[in-house]
Amino acid sequence: MGHRRRSPLRRLLFAVSMGGVTAAGVLAGAGPASAHALAVSSTPPAGSTLAEAPKTVTIVFSESPDPRLSTIQVLDTTGSSHQIGRSSAVPSEPNTLQVEVEPLDPGVYTVSWRTVSRVDGHLATGSFAFGVKVTPSGLTASSGVVRAPPASTWAVAARWCFYVGVMGSVGVAVIGWLAGPVLPPRRLRWFSLAGSLLAVGGVVALEEQQRRSDHISLGGLLGSSLGHQVLWRGIPLLAGGAGLVWMGLRASSRAPLAVIGSSVLVAMFGDVEASHVSGERSWRWFHVLTQWVHFASAGVWLGGLVVLVGVITTLESSGRRTLVRRFSNVALVSIIVLAASGVLRGLDEIRSWHGLFDTSFGKWAVVKVSLLIVLAGFGFLQRTSGAPLAGQGSVRILRRIGTSELAVAAVVLVAAGFLQSLAPPSATSAPKAAKPIVVSGNDFATTVRARLQISPGTPGFNRFTLDALDYDSLRPVAAQLVSLTFALAARPDLGTSTLNLSRQPDGSYGAVAPNLSVAGTWTVTVLIQRPSQSAEVPLTITTRAVPVKIDVSRSLGLPTVYTIHVTTTASVQVYLDPGKPGFDEFHVTVLSPNGNEIPTGALEVHAAKKGQVATPLTVRRLDPIGHYVADLPGATSGSYQFSVDATTDQGSLHADIAISVS
Repeated sequence: MGHRRRSPLRRLLFAVSMGGVTAAGVLAGAGPASAHALAVSSTPPAGSTLAEAPKTVTIVFSESPDPRLSTIQVLDTTGSSHQIGRSSAVPSEPNTLQVEVEPLDPGVYTVSWRTVSRVDGHLATGSFAFGVKVTPSGLTASSGVVRAPPASTWAVAARWCFYVGVMGSVGVAVIGWLAGPVLPPRRLRWFSLAGSLLAVGGVVALEEQQRRSDHISLGGLLGSSLGHQVLWRGIPLLAGGAGLVWMGLRASSRAPLAVIGSSVLVAMFGDVEASHVSGERSWRWFHVLTQWVHFASAGVWLGGLVVLVGVITTLESSGRRTLVRRFSNVALVSIIVLAASGVLRGLDEIRSWHGLFDTSFGKWAVVKVSLLIVLAGFGFLQRTSGAPLAGQGSVRILRRIGTSELAVAAVVLVAAGFLQSLAPPSATSAPKAAKPIVVSGNDFATTVRARLQISPGTPGFNRFTLDALDYDSLRPVAAQLVSLTFALAARPDLGTSTLNLSRQPDGSYGAVAPNLSVAGTWTVTVLIQRPSQSAEVPLTITTRAVPVKIDVSRSLGLPTVYTIHVTTTASVQVYLDPGKPGFDEFHVTVLSPNGNEIPTGALEVHAAKKGQVATPLTVRRLDPIGHYVADLPGATSGSYQFSVDATTDQGSLHADIAISVS
């Protein structure tokens, strides 16, 4: 039985529609997505216990949250709220939100936060707990529970339409420029119009989905970060539409093609600026440009292929040969650039085998890379078979391979849409918990072995777990009393302290206490009393200092500002001006968590170049509260270590920072 042959255009439409059906199937089976503005650190820290109730709660996020659309709540065990007013941004710290808190009674409190990322408009929620004047054992330490709404089919479909539209428009500019005047402009205008409508529709649908998800009114849209994303994507697309009108008036001119191509490339850049890539803290512009080059090279290759397959039959044989040969070379370069930029982005965002195979982002990246390898294979067939035959006058193989490529590309763009809806492992992976300190020893008479585990092993509250064993039989010892005595040789003024340990169900002895209150090397004497005898086991323990968090703020043409978070209630902000050889000024300000200056009665600054002895600097007060400047004359190129000692209403503060002069 015979069958009717499809026309080339019908085969193209059939392939693209099948790709869309496949894309819809992938969307329907998609899993959950994470959000972007995730909690990195907080004051109070998650799982901490405080001697005094905090006046504010401050959270640092992985990306800048939109303050008007983000909230922080402080809840007690009954669910009642204790925050005062709405949360607000911390001045000069775009990634940080804070909220004032009512006077809190002793107890455990939950901080519940909700953010809308200023970078990409995604919603995230999370929570953590802290205690006020309670025993730490009553808390469950947590780095925060992060949740996000399920992946929106609407949002990913909108991104798919945007990607297809802008890539098709880039393809119009590429093919029109390569073909020259031999290509009838009517076909290009139709492709350009279709691409523009798809792109604009995708932008509108995406922003509407995010507007509803974030509960923003239409009147407040343009004033929010989501409105800025509309402008980043929408204005260049409108400029491309002007180029389309110009193409209708000046059919023989290449200038409209240049307007369309450059406008759409700017829209692509705007989309990258509104993605999680823009939230990178280091080498931001390098990452943004790499992602933009990745996006643009995909548009040149796949968008150009769409238009090539659609218009190739309208050309004479000589025009076909020229166009296919030129596009084959352009596509080869685009594939190489696409692969190289994709590897760079993957290394930055995934960073580990765990991130690649055990996270949703990594799994979608594997899908995307696998399909791109298939596409590259089709591209090889196109270059070795389709293009030579097209140059000889037959375009059947070229179109057949091309439509297969486009069907696979439709699914690739679904994976790309999901990757933009997921937080990369580099933004969501939590640091590994520090290993506890474990020390062992025995008494002088070799009757008892003691193994002491201290977690987390930093100054402050720790959990102490002791295993006491008979020296010869290694059986657990049943003791009447087990205690630890602490002494810090470097600080005899602290005196000694004793901690009694209680018997645990597993036969060990344990307690939670803050006896290791200062960083340093401690002598811990274990006393094990039994009915017939007692034994002492001396142990030496060096506590790990709590890592000091330093925020770095760089601005073009201005000194780099360093904020050293010394305690939960105070930070020291410093910068070196101008930071070049010669005469420099080292500025110091002591700040509270809400960014206000803390009154400072006295301040000393010492500086030393690497390998040299520290010397005191002449310090001047710049304002009556807490801004000081120390003179550093005769600075030479290299790294300087600065030490700051300040006396405030809260007590003494010490901060160290290394800054380069160059």
